[in-house]
Amino acid sequence: MATTPVSMPEQQTPFKPSHFETLPHSCSLPSTHAPTSATAARQTQEEDLLETMLNKMVKSTTQANEALDDALAFIEQSDQRIAAMDANRHQQVA
Repeated sequence: MATTPVSMPEQQTPFKPSHFETLPHSCSLPSTHAPTSATAARQTQEEDLLETMLNKMVKSTTQANEALDDALAFIEQSDQRIAAMDANRHQQVA
């Protein structure tokens, strides 16, 4: 079964930003886009929440780094004890 290619029509009217300048005032964008005191309060609350979250993230990252450092120090000490035990075993065998 053969298919026929479909061509898309070109845009008939080119977009011109100047069209918006000629619109009557009643056709302007709704005022919901203008910032209000409620919007400002919500933005402040969101910024406070974001700052709190970032502070918690910094604190938990610091705690995680300290825990990793402690674990690595313990592993290093364990490796040293194992190396000492191996050295003692090799001396007893020889």
